[in-house]
Amino acid sequence: MSETRYKIIFRRHPETLQVTALLLFGAFRWAVSKSHFVAIFGLYRVLKSIPDKLCTAMSLKCDPSTEDNGEFLIDLVINQLEYFINKISNTSSDPVDYFDPARHPSQCQVLEYSQSEIKLRERNLIGHRDLLNTIIELKSRLSDMKSQLSCVYFAYCYGRGGVLPLCDDINLLCQIFIHTIHPECLSHSNKFNIRKLSEQRTITIEYFKGFKNSLALEYQRLSKLYHIK
Repeated sequence: MSETRYKIIFRRHPETLQVTALLLFGAFRWAVSKSHFVAIFGLYRVLKSIPDKLCTAMSLKCDPSTEDNGEFLIDLVINQLEYFINKISNTSSDPVDYFDPARHPSQCQVLEYSQSEIKLRERNLIGHRDLLNTIIELKSRLSDMKSQLSCVYFAYCYGRGGVLPLCDDINLLCQIFIHTIHPECLSHSNKFNIRKLSEQRTITIEYFKGFKNSLALEYQRLSKLYHIK
């Protein structure tokens, strides 16, 4: 049985030279362009703050000396996600069938990653998620978590189907967009730089090896400092 492979499909419009891309990573199907940079970079920054906010919120919830239940920190992240949801809702994306290398071989370039090189942690998504619905899914999980906020809900954050596995996968896709896709979207060449794309593919794999599950690991580190179990 052949191994499932993740793909980035680039397409360059022959007249405008504009490059757009489609990320096909498991349940994630993001059709993106340079217009998505602000939202995706902002999302990446928000993701980095989530482990600390979750641990701080849980610590406040469990502290009998304070009346603050920590929910405002979760609300802060949710509000930031709502901003990106609104921004992406107003940004057009190419349909998935626009990225068809068989129909447009001269306009497309494909990068592939095997599951032995990159492994996604999220296993509970049913169907496919574009960028917008990925963020909506994360917002939904954080909203659900508010009602479960307690020092005993480590598994709810870190376990399968929790907030952090999804955050780590989104974080990886944001990194791929920022370092591999966006530079190509800014180029005005009439052909793809195959060597540079290959180098970025290697960098992505090395990033995954060194920082895989980085947000979940950061949560584990902070949970020990906050004495969260």
